[in-house]
Amino acid sequence: ETIGAVIASVIAPPDISEVIVVDDGSTDDTARRATLAGATVIALPQNGGKGNAMNRGVLVAKENVILFLDADVIGMSHQDISRIIDPVLSGTYAMFVGLRSRKILVLNKLLRYFPIIGGDRALVKQLWQSVPERYRDNFKVEIALNFFSKQTALGMGFTHIDGITHRIKEQ
Repeated sequence: ETIGAVIASVIAPPDISEVIVVDDGSTDDTARRATLAGATVIALPQNGGKGNAMNRGVLVAKENVILFLDADVIGMSHQDISRIIDPVLSGTYAMFVGLRSRKILVLNKLLRYFPIIGGDRALVKQLWQSVPERYRDNFKVEIALNFFSKQTALGMGFTHIDGITHRIKEQ
């Protein structure tokens, strides 16, 4: 139900030249809705996990800077997208992550000390290619991206984005 709005948040900014949705074997209406919203859709016949889906998208992406967004994010704006991709486009970071701000302020501060596993991230394609395939499995791909980005000269950064939520699977 959220895919159309997610695509709308990225389809208009001039920094975005292509929008690719990888439908990882879903049984709902994701592929059709994504196509209607203007995205190029890669429909996988069965669920292969997050890392596999991300890899399939990267393989067809033409650009050097890749922006990953979760399909269940709610409230993402063009300005939020720019806050995530601009530090990578400018060459300041190899990867930059937009984290959903927590209502409890202390949790936001703790994020500086714990692994960043947010799905809303921009990175250079070379960083993706530097992650060994064995680490591109399911959700460990985010930890691997964090690790390998810190091995580059540009490293990684993150920012908190207010007003962003996501639709949980139970909903």
